[in-house]
Amino acid sequence: MPGRWLSKILSVAAILMVLGISSAESRETRRMCIKEQVDASDAIFVGKVITMTEPSKKTPGVNRYVVVEVHDVLKGTAPKEVNFVVSGYSAELNPACCEKDGTYIFFSRIGYDVFEEYGGSFVTTTLGKDRFLSATNGRFSTFHVQGDTVVGWQTEAACDASASALKPDVLACIHQQVAAQP
Repeated sequence: MPGRWLSKILSVAAILMVLGISSAESRETRRMCIKEQVDASDAIFVGKVITMTEPSKKTPGVNRYVVVEVHDVLKGTAPKEVNFVVSGYSAELNPACCEKDGTYIFFSRIGYDVFEEYGGSFVTTTLGKDRFLSATNGRFSTFHVQGDTVVGWQTEAACDASASALKPDVLACIHQQVAAQP
């Protein structure tokens, strides 16, 4: 009997290690530089949060999302309104976002990820490609625009030494990086 419990405990520990839950450090999302964020994003846009909602049906991997009115598309395409996942299966991948009526710059990718088990192994699968956008770089995927300032924008890692957190400079920086893509 004790061997059975030990086997179960070791199995759970192995699963947690595979999922990266063995230490707080392993769950940290590394902040990408602006070039990496632009390269990894399917769509980058400026938009205003209209509502925050939970799916009416149980949608695996989506606990909460915001409906965003898109004002300016900087990369890719986006309809006039998008559903952007703000609370999904993994807390460290959730963006630091959003307040109703707040304006943000969104670095996003199509769909959202979930863990699924296949034959004893866990794999990441992207779902909701027709309905949702999600964060490209976890909590570093959204930037609140307050007046003419972009909150949380790291000027030292942006485009050049003269970059600032002023909205026109940030947008110019993103445009520069998008234009530089192959």
